[in-house]
Amino acid sequence: KLQFLYLIDQTRDTSHMGCCSSKEGPKPKPYPQSKPQPQQPPPPPALTLEEKNAIALEGLKNALHWAVDEAVATTSTEAYWRGAPMDVPFQEKADRICEKLQKVPIAGKKAAEKISTKVVDIKASQQEGGQTLAADPKTKAAFTSCIDALTIEKAVELIGSGNVHACVDHLDEQSHAVLRAELYAVSKKTLLNSKATRDYDDFVKNYNAAANILPGGALDPIDENLYDYVTCETLKRIIALMKEKEAIIRAAPQQAVNARIAEVFGKKPEQWQK
Repeated sequence: KLQFLYLIDQTRDTSHMGCCSSKEGPKPKPYPQSKPQPQQPPPPPALTLEEKNAIALEGLKNALHWAVDEAVATTSTEAYWRGAPMDVPFQEKADRICEKLQKVPIAGKKAAEKISTKVVDIKASQQEGGQTLAADPKTKAAFTSCIDALTIEKAVELIGSGNVHACVDHLDEQSHAVLRAELYAVSKKTLLNSKATRDYDDFVKNYNAAANILPGGALDPIDENLYDYVTCETLKRIIALMKEKEAIIRAAPQQAVNARIAEVFGKKPEQWQK
């Protein structure tokens, strides 16, 4: 009888007996754990004024190099000078003497015709002189050297200037005398045996010959230097075209030819303060 009761006791369901039960209840779900977030790198240290200026100066020089490349390429073409010919430096003197010569019968009119013809010849050959000077590699090299030599303590201010020609203006101000001297040497060498020089000499010869025809022989002296005139005109035109290119960069910096120009000219003044 005791053995029978024992067997009954072993088969009894004890799942309702709570903590005394031999079966374990459902385990609680663990709390979801968040994934570890990657650490953000610390912000870069603020640039010093010298570092900002160095970046601005690099972009400024890149812009000037591109501008002079474009300007020299344009002024090296016959089409440019045909469309924008330089004046004859002694045009007014030639007009005055021709007016006087026209009053002298026969000889005076012939002399006036010769002078007028030579003025036309000079005007044409001067354009060739300007084109030749612009196309000479030494002209571009002179600009390149001056641009590379620029040291600007306030390049950031120059970049942020409201003047759309500020960078080219600064180059012209700092380097005009050097550029004029360099280009004059090239002009004198390239024009020495050119048609422009021969036309100029012929003009002066005919002009001076008028002294023997006019009463009193009074003439305004011809003291213009052909080499210097062609030099100054060519330099002025290259600078003017460079200014146009700088204005284009400032208007649309994102379209600049390289990333540094786009970065530097694309920043607003307040962004340089960060």
